[in-house]
Amino acid sequence: LAGDFEMVLVPAGSYTYGENDQTYDIDYDFEIMKYEVTNTQYLFYLEEALANGDITVNGNSVQGYYEGDGNTVAGTQTFYDLGTPSSYNYARISYNGSNFQINEPSGFSDGEYDLHPVIEVSWYGANAFAEHYGMQLPTEFEWEKTARGNTGADYPWGENYGATISDNSNYWNSGDPWDNGTSPVGYFNGDNSTTNSPSPYGAYDMAGNAWEWTDSWYNSSNRVLRGGSWNNGAYNLHSWDRSLNYPGSANSYCGFRCSRTQ
Repeated sequence: LAGDFEMVLVPAGSYTYGENDQTYDIDYDFEIMKYEVTNTQYLFYLEEALANGDITVNGNSVQGYYEGDGNTVAGTQTFYDLGTPSSYNYARISYNGSNFQINEPSGFSDGEYDLHPVIEVSWYGANAFAEHYGMQLPTEFEWEKTARGNTGADYPWGENYGATISDNSNYWNSGDPWDNGTSPVGYFNGDNSTTNSPSPYGAYDMAGNAWEWTDSWYNSSNRVLRGGSWNNGAYNLHSWDRSLNYPGSANSYCGFRCSRTQ
């Protein structure tokens, strides 16, 4: 499956960082996923990890071992919240005792949510997926460089706050066909009355759809999230906005993408 991931190249060099557009530099090339990890991709990972004995299913929780870090002791952590399939406008992976499957929200057709970003995944579950395929989660600096380049713009496609962006991104009451919930990755590509809205390096959905876990710490207890989500207003979708969450938290508005160093 790793070979199926579409990656974009982000070359070494300077970029604008933060609300005040400071010039930062990353002195190495790296690749990052063009799209957020989808339900289908995460389901395949869960199946492989279960077969390998890397995860267990304990009630509504998919759990696995985390080797620990400077802020976290080694031990079993929640990777994914299976929960109860919901009629609300987002899908969730479930487990029937032998297989994982994607549950469509009420009123949606089978397979419609296969290419939506995976949600209900914790930082530990995102990190485990990345390591399973020989990658890692991007640092928040790699993430922001991918989202902004050296443009200084508020949004990946080059506009600034105050512009009408409902044709560029999925956010609260943005009016896409899946409002309010996730939309398919790469949906804002110029089709379906949208405007093609990649970042300067060609990555999609870096503003809205799902907040994205990064490898960076916000403080000693929480990891940095970037990008805003379907559950936020446009004011939370700036490329420089930072949020935080406990790494064991899994909810309906957090997903991720992976990176790898050249």
